[in-house]
Amino acid sequence: MEIINTVPTFDATTHRMASTYTDTPDPERNRIVRVWAVEPIPLTEVKVARKAAATAKRHEVETGGIIVAGASIRTDRESQSLINGAYSLARDMLAGDVQTMPIDFKGADGWAEIEPATMLAIGRAVALHVQACFRAERALHEAIDAAETAEAVMAVDIASGWPD
Repeated sequence: MEIINTVPTFDATTHRMASTYTDTPDPERNRIVRVWAVEPIPLTEVKVARKAAATAKRHEVETGGIIVAGASIRTDRESQSLINGAYSLARDMLAGDVQTMPIDFKGADGWAEIEPATMLAIGRAVALHVQACFRAERALHEAIDAAETAEAVMAVDIASGWPD
């Protein structure tokens, strides 16, 4: 006898297939129709998954680059580190602690000689971009935590509100 498995239609973001089922004999077709139960995903699990999605979106936006004064600036983690180092050097140059000279930097558009004051502006822009991304993620996490139902969790819009 054949077993035909079926699962009712459900929203996989808030529900999942349960481990229980109901078998209904169908002797005319020499089969059993097995209908799997659907159960709600516990609210805490829905929140964890939604927060992970918000965190992934933050990382995408954070490391996706920015435009500063018409120049494309990489903001991946390695570039953030290099920009931070160049920012510190530029700050020391402008403070008179190090000889002032253009900073050689290889950015998204290739090699450039960047004046210390311009490097400070780039470093600040990157730091403010990263901070804005984390601020947006935190606001989303707080909204998710405040939600009282799985549907309310899923209604939190994690696609908008990010810095440009």
